[in-house]
Amino acid sequence: MADFIQAKNITGLKVYGQQQVDYTVNGEAGCDFGAAVARASMQRAVSVESATSALADVVRARERKLTEIGEALAYVAAAAANFTSKSKTDDSTSSAGLATAKDILSRYNIDTSHIGVTEFPGIGRIGSIQNQYVSKLQTDTQYALDKEDNYLQQDMVSLQSYFSKRDQALSMAASLVKKVNNTMSSGIRAIR
Repeated sequence: MADFIQAKNITGLKVYGQQQVDYTVNGEAGCDFGAAVARASMQRAVSVESATSALADVVRARERKLTEIGEALAYVAAAAANFTSKSKTDDSTSSAGLATAKDILSRYNIDTSHIGVTEFPGIGRIGSIQNQYVSKLQTDTQYALDKEDNYLQQDMVSLQSYFSKRDQALSMAASLVKKVNNTMSSGIRAIR
């Protein structure tokens, strides 16, 4: 939301030859200048705060995604380790973790076409993969994890920027209110 302060001359009101004005903030009339600027600063702080909350939600979602992809990578790495511990003649490996990895990775549009999932009565879902595809899947999963981590870091920098803007707007509004109060109190002292 853009803050808009507009001065409007008060018809027929001059003090010592100086035209008096009424200030409007985003269409809300009846503000003196100090109040208008303070209100505009507060509106800015509130709009930055709402953007900050939205970005914080994005950061939390990215953190959940990173955790899930990391879990999938652990299952895929276990399958890769299983190949190294087995004899060279074994062409594929199976585990319940691979079925879970397939579910997680397909949720985030990572190619899982090489993982086969079979439902066994009483046992559950078992995923299997051939030796030739496990390293590609591991590389793809690691790439997705790194990419998401980079996005998270960029979002964290943006979030820090929003916090700084919010704090700046709030301190500016508080400073302005303090200056207006000081000016008014010194004007009252001068009148006495």
